Amino acid sequence: MNRRTASLLLVGSIPALFCRFTVRDVAFVDLGDGAYHLYGFVADPEETDLDERLPSLATAVLFDSNVGASWHDPDGDLPPQAADCLSELQIQQFPVAVLAGPAGDLLEVPLGEEADPGEHLTTLIDSPVRRHFRDVTVETYCTVLLVSGGDAGADATAREAVEAAFTKLREVWDQMPKDVGRPPELVEVTEPSEERVLLWSLGIEIERSGAPAVAVLFGRGRRIGPVLEASAITETALFGILHAAGQSCECELDRSWMRGPRIPLRWDAALRTRAAERLGFDPENPRVKAEISALLARGPSSDAGSDPLREGLTIEEMLMAYSEEDAVESDAVTTPAAELSGSEPHAAPSAWPRLLAALGAALAVSLAVGALVLARNRGA
Repeated sequence: MNRRTASLLLVGSIPALFCRFTVRDVAFVDLGDGAYHLYGFVADPEETDLDERLPSLATAVLFDSNVGASWHDPDGDLPPQAADCLSELQIQQFPVAVLAGPAGDLLEVPLGEEADPGEHLTTLIDSPVRRHFRDVTVETYCTVLLVSGGDAGADATAREAVEAAFTKLREVWDQMPKDVGRPPELVEVTEPSEERVLLWSLGIEIERSGAPAVAVLFGRGRRIGPVLEASAITETALFGILHAAGQSCECELDRSWMRGPRIPLRWDAALRTRAAERLGFDPENPRVKAEISALLARGPSSDAGSDPLREGLTIEEMLMAYSEEDAVESDAVTTPAAELSGSEPHAAPSAWPRLLAALGAALAVSLAVGALVLARNRGA
């Protein structure tokens, strides 16, 4: 190995220390883990023309979305997944459809003759909130959904926590590893029943009983972090989730935060073009998908889309860039000691010190190896 080879070894080791993607970048890539499937059932096909109309109608309506569809005769031989839908929901009236989520959750979709099947199919991938989300997601850091619980006081408290987290995020906005678009925005869902499919896909109950809920969406309709409800909606928790969205995809990050569930959503060619131009890379490129898949496979992980809050963990324990802190358990959720004492939580440190330290270590190793090789060559 000559001096030029040793130099190439050094230069080649440097890019491996940096990740050119942020957590938000990953959210724009279809990793094949967010697909929904609609199982349609039409009995007595001779008595209705729905069996002829629905397949073509569904193909047209669900085009460019992450929802596929298949149609079945409930009296015929059904594939196991379709039979399970009818059995689990105890469906006996037809025509009907069942939307199955990536995690196996099921949602009944009416398709009766008196209803407009096209309208019901459209609601699977489109709604006022999702339409707005599509309009802003490429240029906006993320979207925070605040689902009303029906209690004005509780909703106001949750709203204050979101705004406080936004304020805290602005203090570290310039420290983000790369440009992440416009600041996040708050979207309030005041009538949960009008967003039935969206909330179902996020694991949020429509009947709130006074308790608001918050979920953070970004990228191609992916949720980051857990759903926060009631007293779990705090400035500390929300800031932690928001801050994580802009961080570099270093290998020590918990990849479950980058693989939260995706909502049913239309993602057409215009959106794909906008995303590629804004991000500086094409999320549809197979090489990009392979690179990100390999990156996610290296890091520590819990189950994708899991809700660690319900397993007794605090947001601080889940966040990748937060240091470990003692926590005090409460009845609703384990609350950080810093929050209980009223002191300010420590913001996650920038990734740059760790990257520079790693770069220095790699530089030292590469120089040592190069010097050793050169010394051997001279002595030969």
